[in-house]
Amino acid sequence: MITKDLANGGKVLFHGPGVVAYYDENGDWKPLPVGGGIENIYVIVTSSKDGQIVENTDPAANAYTAGDTGQFPLMAVQLFPDMKNVLIVSGETPYGGYEPMWAPEYHGVKLDGPQFVSNFIKWAVYVQGELGKETASETTSEASETGSETTEGGETGGTTCGPAALVGLALVPLLLRRK
Repeated sequence: MITKDLANGGKVLFHGPGVVAYYDENGDWKPLPVGGGIENIYVIVTSSKDGQIVENTDPAANAYTAGDTGQFPLMAVQLFPDMKNVLIVSGETPYGGYEPMWAPEYHGVKLDGPQFVSNFIKWAVYVQGELGKETASETTSEASETGSETTEGGETGGTTCGPAALVGLALVPLLLRRK
């Protein structure tokens, strides 16, 4: 669902992004594994394999070290099935920033920004709506490829408007304007 209709190889601009990290049960900051491995946390966007950590402002990062190179998580979600919520964290703004994810082109390079942001919002709203249902339309193995997850638990018991839905409502004017 997130990668549907990406015409430019899934290229999305994260201009001067921050990386995503987490803290463990002891309160220590840790780098978020790009390949997953933490229950209910999914990395959605990463840097290229040639990413590099650079410190431009103080204080120094807690989980990464200046000079580190490799692939780094730039956007992730954490699902809270028990609360029927989706937490979205990102090192870049989807729209409205200096050079946001929404950018369709950057220095002559065509990007999938508008399609990616639209797809991601639809996905987040869908996933949030599926949390807590007895059955879901995708399996956990598909979740690692698509970012969706099968959950267990009780019925939703009505309509829930979580953070993902609010982000979606904020972007509706942009989607309508784009058409």
